[in-house]
Amino acid sequence: MPTQRDWSRPGALFVFIGTFVIFSSFHVVRKGYSCSKMVLENQWGIDTSMLGIMDTVFLVSYAMGLIISGKLADRFGAKPVLAIGMAVSIALEVIFGLAQIIGLNTIWFLVVIRGTKGLFNSTGWPCTVKIVSAYFDKRRGSAFGWWCANPWIGNMLGSVLVSALIQRNLSLPLIFSLPASYMLIGLFVLIFLPSHPKDQSHSKSIPRPGSTNMSFSEAIQVPGVASYSLAYSCLKLVEYSLFFWLPIYLHEHICLKCHTSGYVSNAHDVGLILGGIIGGIASDAIGGKRAIVCGSMLVLASGCLIAFAFLGHGESYYTVTALLFASGFCLGGPVVMASSVIAADLAENARKKRQQNGLDTCPEAVGTLNGIICGSGNLGAAAGQSFIPHLLSIRGWPGVFYVLSSFCMLSLAFLTKPILDDIYIKECESNESKPDLNTEKNSLLEDDSPIYDKYPSAWKDLLDDNTIEDTYPQKDYLIADFNSFENANNALSA
Repeated sequence: MPTQRDWSRPGALFVFIGTFVIFSSFHVVRKGYSCSKMVLENQWGIDTSMLGIMDTVFLVSYAMGLIISGKLADRFGAKPVLAIGMAVSIALEVIFGLAQIIGLNTIWFLVVIRGTKGLFNSTGWPCTVKIVSAYFDKRRGSAFGWWCANPWIGNMLGSVLVSALIQRNLSLPLIFSLPASYMLIGLFVLIFLPSHPKDQSHSKSIPRPGSTNMSFSEAIQVPGVASYSLAYSCLKLVEYSLFFWLPIYLHEHICLKCHTSGYVSNAHDVGLILGGIIGGIASDAIGGKRAIVCGSMLVLASGCLIAFAFLGHGESYYTVTALLFASGFCLGGPVVMASSVIAADLAENARKKRQQNGLDTCPEAVGTLNGIICGSGNLGAAAGQSFIPHLLSIRGWPGVFYVLSSFCMLSLAFLTKPILDDIYIKECESNESKPDLNTEKNSLLEDDSPIYDKYPSAWKDLLDDNTIEDTYPQKDYLIADFNSFENANNALSA
């Protein structure tokens, strides 16, 4: 779990729960649409191919929107961008449900609605990740491991809600409007949500150091961004392929009933949730070496997917459930870390590098980096939906799982450099000689000049997040986790 220091920040618990509710609402609506496809086919006469086109348009616009939304969140702030995205998404969901009543249920109108909805839905992830990362910095992997359960919790809630509405033969406007009302609750929560610890800090009246926004060209050049973007595009292709096709596989190949296959496929979601939590905790336990944990779990995930190819017709219910859980567990860690905590880590590393080079400005980068990585992932997911049906018709289900397993290994190949960096660079850093703390302290006390004159960058960090130990680990006695510069100064003089 996140450390005591993370939770002690004013509003941290409210931010954790509030953003959890907010982003889960996006998936309640998204899963609701997925569950209502049969109704759209029966009542509106939309065939499977057109539903596939709408899905592809949504994923492509969502992927492009992630990159744009991340940049907007860094430039204008996460809350206003997220509020606009949620408000427009609610409106579009209601309009989609009312399309037949208002006489606009033509296929191309619905495609435009889905594409536009993808753009505004994209504000959810980079904005909420940016907010959460500002509150949890010490055990970030653990925090995001728990927090990133929200998409799958939202999927389960949306599935239960919409299935109940369909079972009661309610109209399409209600089927689409009621899940949107859950997002309306999330929008109400957002109004009272602080976007950064500084919003509630007693030191907010002190002038803050200037900051700039990171450009796309700068963001792409941040070490690790290209590797994680390519790896996540392969990983997201695998995840979305399983998301869309597992129920059909269970029905056609394992010979489960339609409603049973839907329930059984939830074992995969449970595995994703627990895998994300364990993966995040493990990465924190070994000093933030996320790439090593991701690589290890990808190897296991590849083996699980190959095992699916050997399952025969009418395979044991328990064997299938166990394998679904195992595959979800092994994919959960890499999915959670690549889509959330990695961007925060890379942004922090970029900030430290600028400070080491003597640059005063620290660009806002979490939203931009997260948008680039997640946008790349969703482009991969969109590409997968275009060739999986063709591959299924040629090679059958074994061929599909062999290819998905290969994409897991390709994702691992793209992580080769980050893994080597984790092994060698951080090992070298841990073996570097550390200065004598008593000598440093005595030299400070001999000089009467204020601390903020001698260490201006440290003073700016203190204003930002009440700690300088990340940037100046050898001077952590300057702060000792006090809440103000005066307390730290008194501690030195004592």
